[in-house]
Amino acid sequence: MTILMSVALALAVLGALVTHSAYRLAPVTNKFAGWDVAFVSGISVTALGSLGALLLVFTA
Repeated sequence: MTILMSVALALAVLGALVTHSAYRLAPVTNKFAGWDVAFVSGISVTALGSLGALLLVFTA
């Protein structure tokens, strides 16, 4: 496994952990909070890492 693939998979796992933590630990409220930003950021990082891993798999 190359270093780039390791980084891409680490990003995907890190984003999934952030998303899961934000979903489980966020208080229920109608106000916009940092938990919402963490949740969306986690989804974005997961997508970025997954797409990077797919790109490396398809171009290898």
